[in-house]
Amino acid sequence: LQESGSEGDTTSGNGDYYPDWETSDTCVNDGNEPAYMSANPEAWLHATLESCCRVNFLWDYNNCIMSGGGEMAARLLYNHYITQTGATF
Repeated sequence: LQESGSEGDTTSGNGDYYPDWETSDTCVNDGNEPAYMSANPEAWLHATLESCCRVNFLWDYNNCIMSGGGEMAARLLYNHYITQTGATF
């Protein structure tokens, strides 16, 4: 099980996040990961949405976060942007 270790990670009690390339192109935690992922959890399963998106969808990280986490992920992404850029609105 991979941990991201960054502040603000979204966690869920529904299980570990895994990449869902077949139906959603995001990370999900519905407990329906393929058998090969369950057999090798250190490589595929993540405690947080952010960690899963970072490892498996870095090329489309923002969409992975938005698709996989809804409103909470949008707030985290916004806060991260503000923190990184120092932008004010």
